[in-house]
Amino acid sequence: MIHLEKNNLIFELEQIVSALNTLDENNFDEKFPEIKRKMCDLHEITERTYYLYSESDQEKISNASKLIKEAFDNVLRKWMDRTEEVKNELDLCMKQKKILSYKRF
Repeated sequence: MIHLEKNNLIFELEQIVSALNTLDENNFDEKFPEIKRKMCDLHEITERTYYLYSESDQEKISNASKLIKEAFDNVLRKWMDRTEEVKNELDLCMKQKKILSYKRF
C-alpha cells in the first residue's frame, strides 16, 4: 500500500510542477487556488509519511519538492516583474500627463 502511495505522491508532486509552469495571466485566478490547495495537502502528507520511504524514494520526493519550490519562485518572480512593468507604465503616463498640463500654461 505504501508503495502505491509513494508512486502517487511523487506523481502528484510532479503534476504540481507542471501546473505551476502552465500558469499565465489568463488562467491564474482560476488555477492557482487549486494548485495551492494541492501543495498544502501534499506537504501535509509528505510531512506525516516521509520517514516511511526508502532513502531513494525520499530523494525523489525531495527533488520533486525542490522543483515545486523553483516553479513557485518562478511564478512569483514573473508576477513581480509584470507588476514592475505596470508600475513603470503608470509612472510614464503620469509624467506624460504632467508634461501636457505644463504645455497648456
